Amino acid sequence: SKNSNRADSLSKPPKPQRFAVSQLPNGEVLQVQRLQSSGFSAYDEVIERAIRASSPLPKPSMGEVPHDLTLTFCPDETRGCK
Repeated sequence: SKNSNRADSLSKPPKPQRFAVSQLPNGEVLQVQRLQSSGFSAYDEVIERAIRASSPLPKPSMGEVPHDLTLTFCPDETRGCK
């Protein structure tokens, strides 16, 4: 059935996601690009919206704000990003 297929897909852990983020010197997010999907489009969209909603990103305690960042999200903290 349709519900059992959904349950099967949810039983597989999401893969780590990677996003390229461009920002201004004040931390304002200019662009977010998904580099690697988790395998679950709805989850990917939630993380992308969270990045955009976090604008401006926090500034580093030392040094300048980098223009380009690569952010990696690991959905399973016990296994890390493998």
